[in-house]
Amino acid sequence: MNKNLIFLVVGIFLLMGCTSDTDNSRYEAQLYSCETDTDCVPKPECHPRECINQAYSSDFESPELCTAMFDCNAAYTPENCACVDQQCVNKNIDADCSTERN
Repeated sequence: MNKNLIFLVVGIFLLMGCTSDTDNSRYEAQLYSCETDTDCVPKPECHPRECINQAYSSDFESPELCTAMFDCNAAYTPENCACVDQQCVNKNIDADCSTERN
């Protein structure tokens, strides 16, 4: 195969995967944006530290298996998330984890 053709094919694949910083910034802004608390859910992962707009939760794949470890700063349920200044936030992120759970 001709080297020029190989470089052309590789270049096309690289360009297809590129997105602009503006597109990424816009997505990030929408990912965390909200109007009410019900817009926000934990980001699909084992011990989520972030809450996102539920409309974008399908963009993430939930793990099949997680450890049984408990993280008091994680947002495990939608009730752990809130909409503050039009941004989804984890209400547990600043929790004092020094106290024992019963």
